[in-house]
Amino acid sequence: MKELNRLFLVLAIIMAVATAKAQDVSPVAFLRMNPYQTNTNVATDLPYTCYFSVGMGNFGANVQYPRFRLRDLFNFSFEDFDLIGFAKGLSDQNSISLNMNENLWTFGHKVGSGMLSFSHNYRVQATSEFGYSLFSLLVYGTSLIGEDNATTVNFGINGQAYHEYAVGYQLRINKHLSIGTRAKLLFGIANIKTESFEMSFFNDPDTYALHIRENIGIRFSLPRLFQLTDDGLTMNGPFGLADFYHNTGIGFDVAVNYRINDRFSVATAVSDLGFINWSQNNMQLVGNVSDAGQFYDDGSFVFEGLSTDELQMIISDKSYRRMFLDTLKQYFDFRTEISDDYRSSLPTSFLLRGSFDLNEHNRFSAQFQGCFRSDGFRPAVTLAYGGSFFDKIEVSGTYTMMRGSLVNIGVGVGFNLGAFHIYGATSNLFSINTGNSKWRDIQAGIVFNLWDKDRQKGSYAPSYLN
Repeated sequence: MKELNRLFLVLAIIMAVATAKAQDVSPVAFLRMNPYQTNTNVATDLPYTCYFSVGMGNFGANVQYPRFRLRDLFNFSFEDFDLIGFAKGLSDQNSISLNMNENLWTFGHKVGSGMLSFSHNYRVQATSEFGYSLFSLLVYGTSLIGEDNATTVNFGINGQAYHEYAVGYQLRINKHLSIGTRAKLLFGIANIKTESFEMSFFNDPDTYALHIRENIGIRFSLPRLFQLTDDGLTMNGPFGLADFYHNTGIGFDVAVNYRINDRFSVATAVSDLGFINWSQNNMQLVGNVSDAGQFYDDGSFVFEGLSTDELQMIISDKSYRRMFLDTLKQYFDFRTEISDDYRSSLPTSFLLRGSFDLNEHNRFSAQFQGCFRSDGFRPAVTLAYGGSFFDKIEVSGTYTMMRGSLVNIGVGVGFNLGAFHIYGATSNLFSINTGNSKWRDIQAGIVFNLWDKDRQKGSYAPSYLN
């Protein structure tokens, strides 16, 4: 168990050092003068000849926990925390997800009828899934376990941190059609992948003996700073810049925009289609019930109770009590081993969007977006508005419905101040000052840009494909 705690701590530290950017539904995608709308739709036709940023281009945070409220986790004292009420609010399957992306630098320049772009991002993606039984066992103990009510505890955590070097090209084929693609070279820094995590509890209906089985397998890859020794996982290894570039992978984005007429347009896009191969400093945490004596039976730990003499010795004899507890630990064998190379997939997402231009300054959109993660498919439906004022200010508003959270109001604002563009956005306005939210998101940045003089008529002309 100590190894498991250390592993989770290491991954938490790695994920906490990054500045984050939302990869789900963001109002920035509907700010039509913002170059970072290409993060979700690489076919976007931008009104610039050149844009670039270093360090401050794009950062924010996106955390989703759709099955419970944030204050259920943090805004309580241990004396007042209602664990039963919290457990009852959970479903059979629950999840917490985190998406982070710090744009270290980006550069785009018009080439022919399109835009060639380069970027370097530091990204983190993590998801944890757990069932209601994890908390019901804490609340009710084994009282719910019976012949027809065996309890199985499932838990999973999957996450990865990596560098992304990308080159993209958007091509405006004609006044109706624009296409775009982005190729990515990935270098993995750290990964955790749950192959299996299952513990089952049940009572024998005849003898009332408690049976426990476990099957735990978690793979992880860490920088060489973390070394596996006889004392467990330590932080005594060598570490250098090269450790960030050992685990390689590839990824792709692709998108198509089609303008039907001056009023209507449609777009579709697929992002983060790819994988990372993990080949450096790979380990795995393995757990199962071991044959350590009288309580073992065919892969299970079987506890039928203690005799009066055994119970008395545990209470009164310190050395016997220590020996008894040490023996119990041997039944539940957690060990860390060297692991073979393995592969993890990126959380691929896609979108389908339709837009209506009321005029050159006001657009209304409807969008369906989905993402494939370790816990399954996550859909979201968004209604959005994007508008510009005085050729200098642009705003966007979004209403998003997602699984477990049906009311999410987002806002975005951008200021086009000559040679640079400053912006900020949140996908869930109500989450800023309330613990009732199930989704937290903030995004902001500064990007420098040079306008395409042929496009700078007012704010942008209806012939724009973006």
